[in-house]
Amino acid sequence: MSALIISLFPAIINAKITSKEIYIGRLKKLSLFLAGTAIIIAILMTILAKPIIEILYGTAFLGGVIILQIYAWSLIGTFLGSLATNYLVAENYRKMSLIINLVPMAVNVILDIIWIPKFGIIGAAYATLIAYTISPLVLLLSSKIRKELFAIVSTK
Repeated sequence: MSALIISLFPAIINAKITSKEIYIGRLKKLSLFLAGTAIIIAILMTILAKPIIEILYGTAFLGGVIILQIYAWSLIGTFLGSLATNYLVAENYRKMSLIINLVPMAVNVILDIIWIPKFGIIGAAYATLIAYTISPLVLLLSSKIRKELFAIVSTK
């Protein structure tokens, strides 16, 4: 999905030069597409994880079903976090671009340290899910960026 974002983002940047409305429209469409795609994949993986693991690895690995299901839901944060990173670069928010990657990394490491001894690999999977979900939400920490994002969301 990162390749898709990277390939589409120059057109989005060019739209910014031409028209703010077109730029915002393309950002909205891409974010809805990414979120929708991630949700569909997560639902399918939640439903199909068991047969996928059985077919690919055999019944000995059915313990991995829950891990696959948890990781599938992390796609939402992964896709939107990738879009957020590109948005920050396009808007010249270099510091926030660094923060959007460092905060989730720190959260993941801290949760891994706490949860892996208690919950094993499932704890690690949930730590990753939370960290990836936090990634795009870090944008809301900046009041300036938060206002811009709400303006984008509220436009028709």
